[in-house]
Amino acid sequence: MRQLGPRTVAIAGAGAATGLATARRFAECGEAVVFIDSTVESVRAAADYVLAGDGRAAAYRLDPDSVDQWQVLAAMVRERHGPLDALLNCIEIGCPTAISGNNGAELDALVAGVGHGCRALARQMIDTGVRGQIVNVVPGIDPANHPRRLAG
Repeated sequence: MRQLGPRTVAIAGAGAATGLATARRFAECGEAVVFIDSTVESVRAAADYVLAGDGRAAAYRLDPDSVDQWQVLAAMVRERHGPLDALLNCIEIGCPTAISGNNGAELDALVAGVGHGCRALARQMIDTGVRGQIVNVVPGIDPANHPRRLAG
């Protein structure tokens, strides 16, 4: 049985907003945080912030729609950081108008990416005997940024 103590938590969508805030909070609590996002600049800056505070962090960029990249990431996380204890997917969808174009292609890609990540990292948890957790979060729409917000 694993000892209680610092865990390794992967956060997809950790480059901004809810994912970034959550990743920083896990780091403040002493967890090793694996920052995952589609833009390397955002996750690298976030991981550097954690490392500057003596935390444990790493940043990885991937195309969330790529099954192969998720598989490679799962192997790298296991090799470099040990067994993964939790995966948190933070899907920043935004307002309805942002996902209604292109016949919902953007939303389809986001949802597919969540599925690919869950499968790859859940397999890693199972293979290492970790009773990990997977949490999928879709933050609510910020009324201040909604295109039909009430004036005043």
